Formats: sequence, structure tokens, C-alpha cells
Amino acid sequence: MMELKRSGLRKRRRRRRRRRRRRKKEEGEEEEEKVEEEKEEERRRRWRRRRRRWREKKKKKKKKVEKKKEEEEEVEEEEEEEEEEEGGGEEEKKKKKKEEEEEEEEEGIMKPLQENHLQPQ
Repeated sequence: MMELKRSGLRKRRRRRRRRRRRRKKEEGEEEEEKVEEEKEEERRRRWRRRRRRWREKKKKKKKKVEKKKEEEEEVEEEEEEEEEEEGGGEEEKKKKKKEEEEEEEEEGIMKPLQENHLQPQ
């Protein structure tokens, strides 16, 4: 009888130990799962952050390129306007020069006539 009691005690102790071990193991697994989930979530956060920063960088670069293109276009337009003004200025200069030459020719012709007219004959 004593042996039976002892064996019963042994069985109970073994069961308790097994239960404790199982509980610890399950709790440990739960902890591991939590840790794994946290790591996974952190990886997702980092990935999202990285993608967001990449998109923002890309947008900035795109804006910068567009701004640069606009500035180049403005510079080209200004240069074209200046060329037109200078070109138009050259045409005006040529016109003025021609007019002056014509006036000089007319004056040159008119002067001798006037002198002739004023001279007593």
C-alpha cells in the first residue's frame, strides 16, 4: 500500500512538473510570438517609413527638376526677347541711318540750290 501511495505521489508530481513545463513552454512560446510580432511590426514600420521618405525625395527631385526647367525656359525667353530687341534695334538703327543719309543727300542738293538762289547774278 505504501508503494501505491508513493507511486501516486510520484505520478502527481510528474504531472505537475509536466504541466508547469508545458505552461512555461506555452508562455515562452507566447512571449516569443509577441516578440516576433513586434519585430515584424517594426520591420513594417521601417519599410513604410523608407518608402514614404523615398517618395518624398522623389517628389522633391521632380519639383526641383521642374523648377530648373522653368528657370531655363525663362532665361531662354529673356534671351530671345533681348535678341528681338537688339535685332529690332538694329533694324531701327538701319532705318535711322538711311533716313539720315537721305536727309544729308537732300541737304546736299538743297544747299547748292539755296546758295545759287541767294547769289546775285
